[in-house]
Amino acid sequence: MDIQAKIHNYILKRSRKFTLENIINSTFKNSKESPRTVEDYLSESLYLFSIPEDKNSEKQYIPRDSFFKNAELVVTPSDYEIEKGILFIGHRFIPFYPFDVFPAESFSIIYDEINTISTKSIKHKLENLYSYYSLLGAENIIDDITADHVDNYNLIGNPTQKVNITVFNFKKFYESNSFTSGMSLKFKLEDWNNSVFTVSVNNTKTEEEKEIWFELLEDSLHKVFNEKGQYFDIPEQLALAFFYSGSVILQSPPCSIDDFIHRNENIAVKFVDDNTILWYAENKEPNSSPTGSNDVLSISSGTLTSINDILEELKSDLTSIELEAFIKDAVYFGAEDFKIIIDKCTPYLSNQFKDKAQESAFFIHLEELWENIHDNYNPTESVIGNLRTDILDTLESYYKYKIESEEQKAIEEQENDDSKKHIIEIREILNLLNMNEHDISAEEVIQIEESVLPHLNIINDLI
Repeated sequence: MDIQAKIHNYILKRSRKFTLENIINSTFKNSKESPRTVEDYLSESLYLFSIPEDKNSEKQYIPRDSFFKNAELVVTPSDYEIEKGILFIGHRFIPFYPFDVFPAESFSIIYDEINTISTKSIKHKLENLYSYYSLLGAENIIDDITADHVDNYNLIGNPTQKVNITVFNFKKFYESNSFTSGMSLKFKLEDWNNSVFTVSVNNTKTEEEKEIWFELLEDSLHKVFNEKGQYFDIPEQLALAFFYSGSVILQSPPCSIDDFIHRNENIAVKFVDDNTILWYAENKEPNSSPTGSNDVLSISSGTLTSINDILEELKSDLTSIELEAFIKDAVYFGAEDFKIIIDKCTPYLSNQFKDKAQESAFFIHLEELWENIHDNYNPTESVIGNLRTDILDTLESYYKYKIESEEQKAIEEQENDDSKKHIIEIREILNLLNMNEHDISAEEVIQIEESVLPHLNIINDLI
């Protein structure tokens, strides 16, 4: 067994920190290997963190498996993933597994104590994967997608090509937990070396908790930038940032890693010598390309994770509720072209996107929603089509009125709480129709119509 294998085996069996002397006495006491050689291998191991020596103690090494034990991370599935009952892996779990592990083959995700989430292979457009893979960086994305299915290598150069991707099958989990848009998953890391996680539904955190967590991780990333420079990719930068933060940051995270990065105004994704790193958003700029034009997948300064997250960041009147209803309404009246939905959305979103990447991500999510509804929705079974149209007509008229009015700001200032409440009530009823359309009888439609009509009349009078 060579020296590297011996060191690796020692690390895997070690449950607490150790020193060079510990490993020499345990594994290399009668070996010809010099302590300096062993130390060089330890310094290069990505299975360890190290604490520099000081005047009171020698250098210490901490196995990452020990440090990350029971760490928690959050993943927010996109609307498309919830609809399809899947979860893309991509960059979601960095840095909570070994760098040399391929997640689709090695991960074990347990729920309800005994059940394990299975995987399956799907075909998905390469250009539609970037919001799930972007933080891996261009080179790692290619390695990951090629490792998934070797035939993907020949498709990498064509963003519109469909590649074979292994995903986790979360259909039963989503259904049993009544999973809806905006909800998050919480993963607890049971075993870093072997990539074993348990999964549950994540609970919402308070704004104060979010702020503390954000500041701690941001400060730690700044420390990584200052001490390590631009020589590590994003997974390793994050691993070091968590280590610098201490174990407290590994408990009850308020959001996913990609959400943290996209919402952070002081840290941004940068491109340096064809590598993707995190760096200061402004000032202290690395020698980098301002765009990811040479990257396989685009990266945005805004959030990319879901339709709802993007609309929330843009402070748009629209929500995914209206968008789903727009699509069903279009299909109900026989539409076959996705362009009709683009035309519906454009007046409400013009010039609001953070950048082209976010705009592209939004319409990719929207097209996925269109395809899912178009392929699975049977309008002949609907008894609410006309009612849905009436509701949408009122909402559209109201939103256009706010946009087109030269005194929009004055309107918003004068808009009383009652009118906002009516919009909320209308949207909740529309959401009810979206979710339970084929379970609603003709008699129930009349009751729903009677309940929504007063709200529609008040909003129509306001316009």
